[in-house]
Amino acid sequence: MTGRPADTSDDEILEYFRKSDDKIFSTSEIADGLSYSQPGIYRRLVELEGEGKIESKTLGGTRAWWLSDDL
Repeated sequence: MTGRPADTSDDEILEYFRKSDDKIFSTSEIADGLSYSQPGIYRRLVELEGEGKIESKTLGGTRAWWLSDDL
């Protein structure tokens, strides 16, 4: 997988969360859904979490991500 360009917007990543019937995602689900590399999407998700746009929790070695209630 080559990954997406660095100019992929935060809104595009957040829209992935919004458009799905699922509410919680693993890093690999998001990476696959957006055709993004796992290391690349992980860095972006950590940034979005730092901005309060998403939240996460590690469950059995897997990081789970969801939209913040504030959005």
